[in-house]
Amino acid sequence: MGFTSGTDSAPLSSDFLAEVDWWLINGRTVVIGIEGAASQIVYLDQAGTLMSRWAVD
Repeated sequence: MGFTSGTDSAPLSSDFLAEVDWWLINGRTVVIGIEGAASQIVYLDQAGTLMSRWAVD
């Protein structure tokens, strides 16, 4: 998606996005997931920088 992951060593990849089964939008945060696998949280930090990190399901 053209940004650097802020809190995780693994950025949000196009391979992950191709497999997405669901997403949830809550304000400035989007949770993107694959059924039976981990999810990634994508959000804007206080400075407005696009960040991502893995979420534990």
